Amino acid sequence: MPQAIRFAVQLVKFGLLMGCLYLFICDLTLLTDAFHLIAGSDAAAVFRNSEIFNNPIASLMVGVLVTVLLQSSSTTISIMVSMTAAGLINVRQASFMIMGANIGTSVTSTIVALGQAGDRDMFRRAFASATVHDMFNWLTVLVMLPLEWATGFLDKFATRVVEEDPTQDANAKQDILKKITKPFTDLIVQVDTKLIQKMSEETNKTKLDALKLNSLLKSGGSPYLFQHSNTVLTDNGTGWVLLFLTLLTMSIMLFLMTKLLANFMKGRVGVWLHKSVNGNIPSPTCGRFQIPDLIMKEVTGYCAMLFGAALTMVVQSSSVTTSTLTPLVGLGVITLERCYPLVVGANLGTTITAILTALATDGAYINLALSVAYSHLFFNIFGTIIWYSVWIFRRLPIALAMYLGNITATYRWFAGAYLVGMYLIMPGIFLGLSIAGWQCLLGFGCVFLITCIFIGVVNFVGNRWPKKLPEALLHWTFVPKPLKSLEPWDRVMSKLCFCKKCKRPTLEEEVAEEHKLQEQQHAYEVAMDVANPQHLRHSTHAASAPITAPLSGTNPLSAEPSRRVSSTVGSQTSLL
Repeated sequence: MPQAIRFAVQLVKFGLLMGCLYLFICDLTLLTDAFHLIAGSDAAAVFRNSEIFNNPIASLMVGVLVTVLLQSSSTTISIMVSMTAAGLINVRQASFMIMGANIGTSVTSTIVALGQAGDRDMFRRAFASATVHDMFNWLTVLVMLPLEWATGFLDKFATRVVEEDPTQDANAKQDILKKITKPFTDLIVQVDTKLIQKMSEETNKTKLDALKLNSLLKSGGSPYLFQHSNTVLTDNGTGWVLLFLTLLTMSIMLFLMTKLLANFMKGRVGVWLHKSVNGNIPSPTCGRFQIPDLIMKEVTGYCAMLFGAALTMVVQSSSVTTSTLTPLVGLGVITLERCYPLVVGANLGTTITAILTALATDGAYINLALSVAYSHLFFNIFGTIIWYSVWIFRRLPIALAMYLGNITATYRWFAGAYLVGMYLIMPGIFLGLSIAGWQCLLGFGCVFLITCIFIGVVNFVGNRWPKKLPEALLHWTFVPKPLKSLEPWDRVMSKLCFCKKCKRPTLEEEVAEEHKLQEQQHAYEVAMDVANPQHLRHSTHAASAPITAPLSGTNPLSAEPSRRVSSTVGSQTSLL
């Protein structure tokens, strides 16, 4: 094929890739609108129940549930800022809900990861990329929630900074992402999010009933597809239809993006892109002095974090940033180690939304609103310091995400169970216990915490010094099998689910998968030989790994030994 035609074909493919990416981002916006229509009034009802917010655990879980329902932490935090400015809640109560909103926002990337469930190793990496955001947020909450509960330092610190801040001028809000996507999304649906905010703030029953009579779909203005004049569906019905269509088109766009990116990643281009994205900044030299590679590796990580923060500030949505990274990690374009600082940066960048919302508040309440926004900022800053800057703790969120990725690669139904359990069932249980009374919550929490600590200590000792533990504790022989293994649950799910992809692979399938990975490894090495004739392929960073390699070839962090050819057949995933 002539070079000009080959270049034209690549240019067309790149244009298609950009088009798919644009529609994918539009789908994320429409997904938020769909959840607004389905659960907007219910979320507002939760916010109106101010008694719940007196309990920090309940406030945390409300933040999780409302953000999951609305599919937008920006909307949740904006409502919190407005409610604080209106005097309905105080800064400390809002701080706990912000922690929950941080957790709930990562549900979008987890849903996106499900689109790559067709390929086992791709799904392993994509799910790990999605859950590394979860692990960072949950670990930050585990540290910051008790500290804030005991000392209130977050709201005190934020209030002090607001008092000392001389710049409180509400500049024009620049939301570049909406300027790009709004022309298309406004042709599909237009949702009045301010109505949800008004319902959450209204305490007068008569006025509230009058607000409930209004539709969340905007009337007047430019026409759009789901306008009331074009359909007989209610807001809730329109939301469910929009949700189905959005998830369908999102899956199609994700599939097309995956295929196009996989095509681009072949040969020299793939090797160059993989090394440039995941490589470290070269060490500068001054005479005989050269900065150590370890320092440059740290500098590269912080540069990636700044890039993630800047990108999120531009698009005004951490969900868009993390959801775009998920399929790229699944394809192997970006390693999980490089994705982690980008996700942490996205967490920092999303705080600008709350600050801009606070700056738009009336002058009389701007200090309260800014206190909530700065509380959100400092929560993420302290989390970054603990779980990224302290290098000893940095590996923990990545290790936990890899652990979950390895489990979902074996039991793909586990991803759906994780999604429902982590974002709906567990927050619902803790919210119910909080409403029942602090005695119930304290009793359940103590038992749960002691059990987790006991299991962790026993497993740690069993891995390091197995001879020091009795047989019963070493293999947990006294615990019923469904409580320590996913194998019984897998048999049940295999009968309930007719999808072959959800079933655990047979030994023959894993042997075929092993051969496929070996072929991919060989193809990568050939490409490296072409790209680097001098065979200078030694590298201290993750770029030396094959593009399509799994998170870990031997599953060192998996709960089960790999069942590949060199492993023992019939091993099972232990939950303990």
